[in-house]
Amino acid sequence: MRRAFLRALSIAAGVLLAVVALVACAGVAVTTAPGDGSDPGATSAQQDAARAYLAASLTPLPDDWRTDRFDTAPGIVLETGALPARGTRRGTVVFVPGYTAPLEMYADEMVRLADAGWDVAAVSQRGQGRSTRTGPVPDMGHVTDYADLTADLASFVAAQAGPVAIVAVSKGGHVALRTAAERAPDILGLAAIVPMVEIRTDPFPGWIGRTLAETMVRTGLGERYAPGPGSWDRAALFDPDGGSDEPTRCSGTPERAHMRDALFTLDSNLRVDAPSMAWVAATLRSQDRLRALGPAIAVPTLMVTAGRDTIVRSDAAARLCDVARDCRRIHLPDAMHCALEGDRATSARIMDDVVAFLDTLAP
Repeated sequence: MRRAFLRALSIAAGVLLAVVALVACAGVAVTTAPGDGSDPGATSAQQDAARAYLAASLTPLPDDWRTDRFDTAPGIVLETGALPARGTRRGTVVFVPGYTAPLEMYADEMVRLADAGWDVAAVSQRGQGRSTRTGPVPDMGHVTDYADLTADLASFVAAQAGPVAIVAVSKGGHVALRTAAERAPDILGLAAIVPMVEIRTDPFPGWIGRTLAETMVRTGLGERYAPGPGSWDRAALFDPDGGSDEPTRCSGTPERAHMRDALFTLDSNLRVDAPSMAWVAATLRSQDRLRALGPAIAVPTLMVTAGRDTIVRSDAAARLCDVARDCRRIHLPDAMHCALEGDRATSARIMDDVVAFLDTLAP
């Protein structure tokens, strides 16, 4: 009997190894190797067109904006920026952008906060902006454990003059919510705009995306680009008829939908595009962790969700808000995920709601 059991166990192990090999092979087929990290460059005509696009779509950072650096862990330096409050100071808002977004994209939002009496302390998460890149090539979004990101944010928050609140976008919202639940920073509250509580794994069902990501990581293939565009190479958007006058999956407003690609065309150091498979696996694990931590989100929280979001799941954010201790949600049925990169009326409305929420924290 023992021999039969060992034989059955051996067969099962062989089948399991075959399945793992099959999944890994499938992963190699649908993912992209990082390459040599060389800069695809942009022509002078493309750069001129990108400048013209930004001149019409993006408010420049104000003259009193100051850039700095924040050392958070050995070998990790975060890009930061500061904007002083106008009028009577009410506190500090730590502003955390979304995935790939440079700080330069949020001048309107940060000026609105400063006008409301808040010092603004903005920070680029590791792996994007001018912060330390951690992947095998600079333009790959790469993280292996979101605990690193929550530690970064908690450390940065602790260094600010109080009282402190957080305003965070998309992936920044995920990190801020998990930081609030897990590390209990001394904050008045937080506003999470289209928070990345749960990502969509299209074109794969969630369980397939999770299996693929974890298998790729465990077989040493976590540093391949996830299915998608791979390395950034979209300067051609700014060629004549290149597509900069078209909407995107993230924003339905063509004249603002391509702001980050225009910035990337002008500054190769800002470029981030597809994430690694390790990023996908770490994100899926972190969203499980955040879901479990929901009842521990004790600070006053505002969530803004978008009805036409095809990047993250608004229903998952709604469920998290329901179990948090003091959370209010504003749902914009016609907004897309890049709501702050859509029409200016929508982004202004979001910031009005955020400032009104902050007013309740520090009247």
